[in-house]
Amino acid sequence: MKIKWFNRMIPLLLTCVMVMTSGMIPAIVSGAEVSGVRMEAEDQGTGINLYATHNDTTWKTGRGIVVVSNADYSKGTLPTYEGLNDGSYTLEQLKNTPYIAYKVTVNEPGTYKVTVGYMISGGNNASHNMLIYANSKAYKAPYTSTNFGWAPYSESQLRVDLIAGENTIYCIPFDKNYMNSNSGAWLNQDYLELGDRVTPRQEAEDQGENINLYATHNDTTWKTGRGIVVVSNANYTKGILPTYEGLNNGSYTMDQLKNVPYIAYNVTVTEAGTYKLTVGYMISGGDNASHYMLLYSNGVAYKAPYTSTNPSWAPYSESEIEIALKAGENIVYCIPFDKAYADSNSGVFLNQDYLELGAQVSTEPPVKEEYTRIEAEAQGENINLYATHNDTTWRAGRGIVVVSNADYSNGTLPTYEGLNDGSYTAEQLQNVPYVAYKIKAEAAGEYKLKLGYIISGGDNASHYMLVYVNGKAYKANYTLSTSIPNWAAYSESEITVSLNLGENTLYCIPFDKNYMDANSGAFLNQDYLGIPEGLEAVVPSGPGPVVSEYTRMEAEEYALVNKYANAKQEFAGTSGGYVVGDGLFEDSSLLPYSAFKEGVDLSKQAYVQYAVNAATAGEYTLRVGYILGERNDPSKQYVIVFVNGKTPYKAYYHKVTSWAAYSESSVTVQLQSGENTITCISFDADQRQYNPKAWLNPDYLDIPKSLEPLRAQSPYVRYEAEDWAMTNNYSNPREKFEGTSGGYVVGGASFYNENLLPFSAYKEGVDLVDQSYVEYTVKANEAGQYRLGIGYILGNRQDASKQYIVVFVNGKTAYKAYYEKVSSWEAYSEASVTVSLNAGENTITCIPFDKDQREYNPKAYVSQDYITIPRALEMLKPGKIIRYESEQYAMSNLYNNPNELFKGMSDDHCIGGASCATGDLPTWNELSTGKAELGNVSFVQYTIEAPKAGVYSLRFGYVLGSSTTDRKKHYMPVMVNNKTAYKAKFTSNPSWPASSISTLKIELKKGSNTIICIPYDQEYRQKNANAWLCHDYVEMLDTLTMVKPESMKPVAAGFVRFEAEHYTARTNYKVKPNVRASGEKMNAPIYYSGAQTIEDIRKNGIDSSVTPNVQYTLNALKSGEYQLEFGMFLGHEGSEYINGGTVYIALEINGKLTEIKTSVTEILPQIYIYKIKAALKEGNNVIRISSCTSDSTSEDRISAAYAYQDYLDVTKGVTAISYGERLEAENSEINGYIREDRASASGGKIIAKEDSADVIFAKLTFDKLDTKTLAYAPHVAYELEVEKAGSYTIVLGLHSSQLKNVPEDVTLASLGVMVNGGKPQKVEYTPGYYLDRAVDVELQAGSNKVVVTGILYDLHQYSGSSGSKSWVDQDYLELPEGVTGVDTSSVAEFGIGDNESNINDSQLMVNTSNIRVNQDVVKHRPVWIIAGAGFGVAILAAAAIWFILSRKRKRKMPVYRH
Repeated sequence: MKIKWFNRMIPLLLTCVMVMTSGMIPAIVSGAEVSGVRMEAEDQGTGINLYATHNDTTWKTGRGIVVVSNADYSKGTLPTYEGLNDGSYTLEQLKNTPYIAYKVTVNEPGTYKVTVGYMISGGNNASHNMLIYANSKAYKAPYTSTNFGWAPYSESQLRVDLIAGENTIYCIPFDKNYMNSNSGAWLNQDYLELGDRVTPRQEAEDQGENINLYATHNDTTWKTGRGIVVVSNANYTKGILPTYEGLNNGSYTMDQLKNVPYIAYNVTVTEAGTYKLTVGYMISGGDNASHYMLLYSNGVAYKAPYTSTNPSWAPYSESEIEIALKAGENIVYCIPFDKAYADSNSGVFLNQDYLELGAQVSTEPPVKEEYTRIEAEAQGENINLYATHNDTTWRAGRGIVVVSNADYSNGTLPTYEGLNDGSYTAEQLQNVPYVAYKIKAEAAGEYKLKLGYIISGGDNASHYMLVYVNGKAYKANYTLSTSIPNWAAYSESEITVSLNLGENTLYCIPFDKNYMDANSGAFLNQDYLGIPEGLEAVVPSGPGPVVSEYTRMEAEEYALVNKYANAKQEFAGTSGGYVVGDGLFEDSSLLPYSAFKEGVDLSKQAYVQYAVNAATAGEYTLRVGYILGERNDPSKQYVIVFVNGKTPYKAYYHKVTSWAAYSESSVTVQLQSGENTITCISFDADQRQYNPKAWLNPDYLDIPKSLEPLRAQSPYVRYEAEDWAMTNNYSNPREKFEGTSGGYVVGGASFYNENLLPFSAYKEGVDLVDQSYVEYTVKANEAGQYRLGIGYILGNRQDASKQYIVVFVNGKTAYKAYYEKVSSWEAYSEASVTVSLNAGENTITCIPFDKDQREYNPKAYVSQDYITIPRALEMLKPGKIIRYESEQYAMSNLYNNPNELFKGMSDDHCIGGASCATGDLPTWNELSTGKAELGNVSFVQYTIEAPKAGVYSLRFGYVLGSSTTDRKKHYMPVMVNNKTAYKAKFTSNPSWPASSISTLKIELKKGSNTIICIPYDQEYRQKNANAWLCHDYVEMLDTLTMVKPESMKPVAAGFVRFEAEHYTARTNYKVKPNVRASGEKMNAPIYYSGAQTIEDIRKNGIDSSVTPNVQYTLNALKSGEYQLEFGMFLGHEGSEYINGGTVYIALEINGKLTEIKTSVTEILPQIYIYKIKAALKEGNNVIRISSCTSDSTSEDRISAAYAYQDYLDVTKGVTAISYGERLEAENSEINGYIREDRASASGGKIIAKEDSADVIFAKLTFDKLDTKTLAYAPHVAYELEVEKAGSYTIVLGLHSSQLKNVPEDVTLASLGVMVNGGKPQKVEYTPGYYLDRAVDVELQAGSNKVVVTGILYDLHQYSGSSGSKSWVDQDYLELPEGVTGVDTSSVAEFGIGDNESNINDSQLMVNTSNIRVNQDVVKHRPVWIIAGAGFGVAILAAAAIWFILSRKRKRKMPVYRH
């Protein structure tokens, strides 16, 4: 009993011992046959490092999982994957981090599957990898969830290399980078399980320098919760991908392969033979089904077809193939795809994952196929009437690429007999499906071929494919494939054919007519042709492009076109992407086929014409490519191929793709040796009835390589109107117009019906000034008849059949070029006309309308596009047209603004502000008879030099303003050399109706010519009183030379220049822009006809009240003699030159008079420099210079000379006081005035509406003016700050009425100026609009108040209480250097203006200035005054009203109101 009990206890004791010692006994694995040995983490004892808890039970789904937990990461730094692999992280460092070390013993070295189970939390699971380290190599075990109800749990599978014997596998929870990014993460380890030994897998990312043209070597792609590391971002731009055939036949070299992406794996085997290889990759952006990766090793290429092994992830493929390897090392190149696939899938990319060597299949290399396979899909244009060239058919898990979707509807299939007896021709064969292979034979003879195809829908047993080569047909009987015996549809048929030496074309036709009739639903997809040794495939250039033995001539590049509006029309899907389009196929103009003989007129036929050169005469087969749209019966359609203008051929419609409109028609023609013309005519009258609405766009002509393509040369040359023609009465000589020749036309013609001439008027001497036209100049070597083509757009037409262009030759003979439609665009015409030309130069003037035809198209317009002329004629270019801006190149007379800013003008400037009176304008009769007087007329003058006498065209740009102006009746009179008058008729620019571009043909003499442009004549101005004209530019050919008016020279060395506009105090001078002036500004005099005589100035000095003058104040550093040079322009108004044009100008230097005597004999201002040596004293010197004295003024004051003051140059050693700062009157205290907005005033405001009632009531004359009586006078009080006490000259800016109700002997107006309450100064001036008056004043240092009054009783006494009164508006004070204006506009003011006293004037310039605000005025006002301002204003207003009423009752002298 005891023994029995003991025996029972032995197994139990042994079990306990095994359990107790399990942590000390390593797992023993006897080779790869044993799998599934799991080692629990908690059993690893001393192999557990820095984990505190070795038995932690985690509950999930009702059961406990025991894990090792509570790792301590504080002792050291976690490793990185890279650090473990490159040795920079050591085992000594590893001892300071948590891990579990498993001891694993295996008998055979190799790669083994290992699975690790663990639980992770607190971090990003998706990016986690456990680090596995064994035998000095690190691995990544990516997080892999196997329990979808419990995300923290992972069972990760990886492959680890083990040595024979004991191995230590360290399982490290994560690397340093993950820990840094997931600081709260922790990982509890569960187990390690050793799996089977696996065949060697090489990861793509581990191939290092063998990775070619892939940018990213470690790209983690996530799928189904785990990461797959791939090599990605391939670069396909460096070279051309190989083809399967090219790698196998050696036409694609290893040097070429270096320029495409691949991964090269080193695969070593001990024994030569056939091995299985698996390649893993990820493909996207292309057609997966048709894809295969190319593998290349030991000179042989293989196809690894896409094979999906993960149904939920279509991009991933694991493809298995068999490959021959030699004993030892082999290099296997994995290439993502071939060229054909990349071309068909432009957005595709492929990322490589691994290559795995499988079992040896055979000790023998793969049996070399008896045949070299030529794929059907690679035959390009030799595939006829098959719509799909790359169709992948799936069988047994892999794809077979075939040519499919044949079209049998275009013609009748042949019979075996018909092909052999010749009753079925090669031309008929073009209308049925076939694949043609080009085969080159080393020797003539019989060869066994193999054909692969898929047949379905018919009786396989009775089927044979027809093979036709060298005029003989063969039957390739259906033969079930031995490679896919379980697929009845697939046939691999053998056939013996006879081939000639050299190249042979072998046609593979799916079946004959009889089979098709008996098997109506049958279809056949072609796969390949196999050829034996001794034969070589002639590889076509690929799908789409022309086959190698032909040269393609694109119609849009090589052909001449006729009756096609668009010689290069974009058309997707065609050869080159373009066709010749928009043809005009007028049925009434079509010729019958029989008419195409030598001498036929093709001008009304739509065609393209090619030119080729043939080395020898003979027969040549051509192919004509075109699009046939809106066809009814394409079988009746042919293109007429007309050779050398003598022999026609018919090239019948031949559908070549699934796109029914696309045809490539073959035709054999006879060519002569040398140059030949091949004219492809779209339709004739015979065939048009079958396709009455069809249109045809020519695409290309394919010619044999033995022919040389030539650029067809038209007998005519086209010249664009916008580049080669002179224009008249067209406002836009280069108008953008889509769809026209060159994209531009001459547009914007003015067709005023009342000005049109009848056709009969076009004779020698006719005046064309009112007609719109373009004019070309051509040269003929000999006189004769020449055909011209006029291209134009006829818009808004009603009856185009009545429309013709008047072609007027040499100004003598007129022809009618009738409208001729040339495209589907009804408006577009090319009108043909034959004209007689002289030997030498000829002018061809194209006039769009005459009076006879205008009634049929009263609202039509013509935009001129081009002219075509025979090559025998030479087109003479009119020369480059140059634009000259008026303000830069014209001198002007009586224009207020010779450089006016005017937005929209050419360069935004013009000459504007004509100021002559209507009565001074000449009549047209005076102009045309040479009797016009221009002295008082506004005009601009150009000076032009002509190389020879002759007629020249000029274009004038100007703007004619005022909405009430009748622009249709306007013309600008143009005088040439003061003899001949022309009318530059207003020609409206459509984009700006007020703008005109007027063309004139004028006669110039050789040398210098003056061109005077007058804005209008008297007759026009009388009917259009509000009209104004601004001169913009003149345009002319570069054969003429524009002479720029002389400008002031820059300052000379040793001198300093003081510009008059900046350094003078002005009296009756205004600053005006002028491009000829120094600094492009000058001082121009006003009201100069009433100036003093020189005799008066001798006696009394310069009187500023009547004589315009400017004053310079020069400060000399020391006394001495200085050179002074005054820059002036002298001109003349009016035609009466007093004393022969002698003029005087007064110059005062420190009060001493110098008389300047010279002469003025021209209207327009000329440069005049006056030089003088003068003694200057140390300190300030006052220099005043006048305009011309009245000695040159006529008695009626219509004629007078004047002087523009430009600058003063002085030898160095002096400075000058500058002017420029203005204190605006509206920014000062006012009394008896109103502030008013006025655009023409300086600063946009003025002090106006002076109230003279108090002046008249008090009879306040200048003699009575003082501080007490000032309150009666309307006035402006200006506050000035002065740096230094002394004498200063200030300038009053005034705007004054003419004197009213005064005696004739009273000619001057006056006002009072009072400084700091002192004695007033009487200032007299010549009244007028916007004038300046210089006044000398004494100012103290610091604050000063300058009061300027309005008109006093000295003038009002003549008006009475009710008469019209004189008035003066105050605009500004212009201040010298050292004086600053103070803004006091916020000071309380008394007195109101009189709204009836004057009117606004909005016609003069605006000036601007910057004025300092007086802060003291604001900050010293008591708060209570500001707070009570509203109440105070009311009290003051009431008091003012009461005071005025009581004053008028009692007429008492009021006290001064402060």
